[in-house]
Amino acid sequence: FFSDYTDMQFRVAMASPTGQPIAIVDNAASAEVKGFELEFNFLPAPGLQLSAGVGYLDAKYTALDPGTPVTLDDEFVDTPDWSVMLAGQYTVPLQNRGELTGRIDYAYKTEMQRSVINSPFVVQDDYSLVNGRLTYRPDSGRWEAAAFVTNLTNEAVMITGIDGLTGLGVVEAQYAPLRQWGVSVRYNF
Repeated sequence: FFSDYTDMQFRVAMASPTGQPIAIVDNAASAEVKGFELEFNFLPAPGLQLSAGVGYLDAKYTALDPGTPVTLDDEFVDTPDWSVMLAGQYTVPLQNRGELTGRIDYAYKTEMQRSVINSPFVVQDDYSLVNGRLTYRPDSGRWEAAAFVTNLTNEAVMITGIDGLTGLGVVEAQYAPLRQWGVSVRYNF
């Protein structure tokens, strides 16, 4: 794929001339995004489903409006160069008692900026996430119960960050939840 943007806007937090924190909407003028995505699904045996995917992104600003705090060398926010996904799911029929499905997902993303004005303080390093789920569904299909775990390896993943106020000594970041586990029940009407 290839995308050519004009009048691309972004929100930037910065200090005003009086030193007060402000948020402004600015225009990056022009940008290009190119890359590819490949996805595969395999059904090698009854009840077994394997999935894989890979993606590559090359995103860059091509021209900037005068006075914008972003430079042509800045990387796009939330845009990893590479992403990889692997998943496996296996369903076992339980003789006249429904079925049991186990699933595991793996996702990997390369380093990415979390602030429009690139900063070493709000960069998310390469990371991997693993999630698992075990689901029971009776033959009627009217309901299901599941046990699950997300972020099995307890990875700290920054999901957003602001470092436009470094003159004021302010850097802010939000993180995704660490490992979580639980059970769920769903009923279909």
